[in-house]
Amino acid sequence: MCYYNCMKAFFGYRKYDSVTNMLVLGLPSCDTIWHNAKVVFNSCVCAVDNRIVRVFLEISFFFLSFLFNIFYYYSIISLYFLLL
Repeated sequence: MCYYNCMKAFFGYRKYDSVTNMLVLGLPSCDTIWHNAKVVFNSCVCAVDNRIVRVFLEISFFFLSFLFNIFYYYSIISLYFLLL
């Protein structure tokens, strides 16, 4: 019984949902679980009203956008040379 309750909690089902229905409808994929975890984590971090956390988020967003721009321009340049 504890195993089923842990499975329900991990996959996001309610306490009184049927395990049979849970297995018949299918369990979410690992990508879905990972995406949901990232969304929940990001929403929790963004909801924090702490100056240190805000500075860290601004730095990390700047760094990620910088890396994205480098990757984007690199892919465009490599595609250009590939088509030549």
